[in-house]
Amino acid sequence: SRTYHWQDGTLHQLTTDPSVVERLVATAHIDSREAAYHPQRGVLYRSLGDRASVEVDVLSLQLSPGDRLLLCCDGVWESLGDDGLEEVMVSEPEPQRACEEISRRALEAGASDNVSIVIVSVLEM
Repeated sequence: SRTYHWQDGTLHQLTTDPSVVERLVATAHIDSREAAYHPQRGVLYRSLGDRASVEVDVLSLQLSPGDRLLLCCDGVWESLGDDGLEEVMVSEPEPQRACEEISRRALEAGASDNVSIVIVSVLEM
């Protein structure tokens, strides 16, 4: 799953995917266009349930009222892309309705994997 930060009308990807293809992109062996069609794009080097200890991404982030965190699986971001996710975040400020709209659009776009979405909204600090 990926985590995004919605702040001031812009969506920023916070986490990187623990996949072979993401590593190839990060090390400049392939570009993002090639990554979309790479035959190993679904191969993970880290996941839940494959060993006794779990390695997790940890980050620190200063949040402000109005910010939102979007967590979604690859079935969602592969179907909609960052632009599609951002479009919904712009048009739907209510987290439940935004999740429903993202889910609807991902399924409509033919999501080839599961469709899981969580949006956390910062109301006050």
